[in-house]
Formats: sequence, C-alpha cells, structure tokens
Amino acid sequence: MLVTSAAPDPAVSMNSTADSDMAGETIEKTASTEEDKKTKQEDISSTSSGVLDKVFGKHLSQTRQYIMSRKSWLKMVPTEDCDILMTFPELTDDHILLWLLNHIRLGIPQVSIQIRQHQHTRGYAFFITTTFENLLRGADLMGMHKAVKAEYGGGTRRFSCEEDNIYENIESELCFFTSQERQSIIRYWLDNLRAKQGEVLHNIHFLDGQPIIPELVARGVISQVFPLHEHRILTQLMTSWVQAVCEKQPLDDICDYFGVKISMYFAWLGFYTNSMLYPAVIGFLLWILAEADQTSQDICCVVFALFNVVWATLFLERWKRREAELAYRWGTLDTPAESLEEPRPQFRAWLAQSVEHETRFKPHVGNLLQLHMSVVGFNQGDVDRLLRPGLLSR
Repeated sequence: MLVTSAAPDPAVSMNSTADSDMAGETIEKTASTEEDKKTKQEDISSTSSGVLDKVFGKHLSQTRQYIMSRKSWLKMVPTEDCDILMTFPELTDDHILLWLLNHIRLGIPQVSIQIRQHQHTRGYAFFITTTFENLLRGADLMGMHKAVKAEYGGGTRRFSCEEDNIYENIESELCFFTSQERQSIIRYWLDNLRAKQGEVLHNIHFLDGQPIIPELVARGVISQVFPLHEHRILTQLMTSWVQAVCEKQPLDDICDYFGVKISMYFAWLGFYTNSMLYPAVIGFLLWILAEADQTSQDICCVVFALFNVVWATLFLERWKRREAELAYRWGTLDTPAESLEEPRPQFRAWLAQSVEHETRFKPHVGNLLQLHMSVVGFNQGDVDRLLRPGLLSR
C-alpha cells in the first residue's frame, strides 16, 4: 500500500508562520512588560529603603544587628549556671580580659566565671555566678529583707548571716533566693568593685575608689552587662499572667521575678483599672437617665461631680492601704527614703575650689540710685563716683 504525501498548502504555511511570529512578538512584549514591572518595583523598593535610611539613619541597621546578635547568643550559647552575662566588643585585647578577670576574682569572693567566645561574631563573654555562701553575704550587705519562720514571729526581717536559721527555706539553696535576688546581689558585687590608686588599663586612669565596671561600660570596653531570663518562669508567667485576662494578677510571682518596683507598678495599674469601673457605670447610668431638657442634664452633671469627689477620696485612701499591705508583704515597708540611701556607684562628685571675690558693699539707697541713673542715661563711671564713701552721707 502506497502512502502519498500531499504538498503543503502555501496559504496555510503562511498563516502558521504569521501566527508564530505574532505569538513570538506577544511573548516578547509580555516578557518586556514583566521586566519593566520588576524594574519599577525594584526602583520603588530602593526609593522606600532610601527614604527609610534617610529618616532613621543607622538605627535600622544597628537594631537589626542587635536583634540578630541577641538571637544568636540565645541559640548558640547555653545559659546553665549563669546569672549575669557580660559581653565585650569584637577584637577585644586579651590583656583587657585577663586584667578584668583578675580584678573580679580578687574583689568578689567565691565567684565563678566562664569565658566563652561566640562562634560567628568572635566576641568574648563572661558568664558570671557565685556560691550560696557569697549570696548570703551579699544579702547581708544589701540589707535584703527575707521571710521569717512562724516560730520566730513571722513577717519579714532584714537578713543577717548571724541569725540565718530563723529565715524560711534557708536549708534549700535553690529555693531561698529567687532569680531576681541572685542577679541583684551579683550586680551589687560587680558595681561595687573599686579600683585602687594609680591603676591604669591602657589609656584609662582610675581614681582611688572609683567603680571599675561602670567606667568600662561608659568607655565602651564592656558592651553590655545584663541578667539572663529563665524560660521556665517566663512560661509560667505567660500562662498565669499574660494569657489570663479576667483573672487576678500573680503579683507575688511578678515580684519574685521582676522585683518590687515592677510588681508595685502593675499592682497600682490593676487597682486603678478596677476602680475606674465605678465612675464608668455611674456616668453611663446618668447619661441614660438625663433627659433632653437642660435642667435634667445640669442635675446629672452636679450629681456626677459630687460622686467623683467622693470616689477620688476613697480611691486614694484604699490605695494607701493596699500599698502598705503589699510593701509589708514584700519587705519594703521600712525602706529608707532615697535621700538617705547610699550614692550609686556611678555617682561621681568633683571637688571645686571656691574662689572668694572682693565685693564692695552698696547700701540699698545706692542700689536705687544706680538703677535710676542707668535708666536716665548715666554710665557706670558716673555711678561709681557718686557712690564713693562720703557722697551718700552728705
């Protein structure tokens, strides 16, 4: 069987060629339009990034580096047996690390320091903690208040190493101090690490009794000194505090982890929010009961004003009682005022030599005469000649 092939139709071939050319042109136009869109988007993004750089400057890049460094520290470095972390800049001299390490070990007894280097940034860090006995001595020096056992009277009392058996949980090294108390004691030791007369670190000349750590932080030798979080306690606070919207705040847990100041602030915030419910309800009811005439509106305004006066007085008195209750519970009721506290380690006082100037006494009449003549137009020389001794007495 023979198979014959027919000759191609020239019209059909021309049409197919034209269709392919048109399809190619369409594809090229589509590709060109997509490239134009991409270039426009890149121009817009570059313009927006340029505007952001002009507005925020270097803060965006610094913030990005800070976040990445903190994330890398949390991911790469384990934080067991560490309360305070001290980080250093890149390319820190080994002499600085050894000098500071020697001073910390000599100044703080029984301190434990682990030196680690970051894998990517190559920066060094000190992982600092201390023993339980050293924490007890620090609590005694700081005047920290701790709970007393019931057989010894209960309540709270300033901690003393001589009577350590009267405090609750003194037998347990893990439960006696909270993480916030441990970190505050170690930070107290670090801030009170003093230099001796004539000590020099490169171009830094220390004064006698000057705190070392704050000065190195101010000079940029130390990047940061900060406490570490405990993820277990943060998870508990996330469940019992942040996610529990309609429940009472765990103020004792907040105090144990963040300290008295933070817990007292949130105690006041919750107390104020709950107290605002009463004027809100009364105001809403008076707004509903007020009629369209002016007389009823004026009466409701007067009633609401009188209610606010009574409510504000009761609010202040109730908060004073609540504040005293929390202060007694947390051991800060008899804390001395800020004016009686010791100066901060960062405080620096300069001695200024007083210079005595010889001032000529001018009586009150002379001052009035000087003012009058200055207004009239006399110069200072004329006033001084008139104020010579003997002229005013005539």
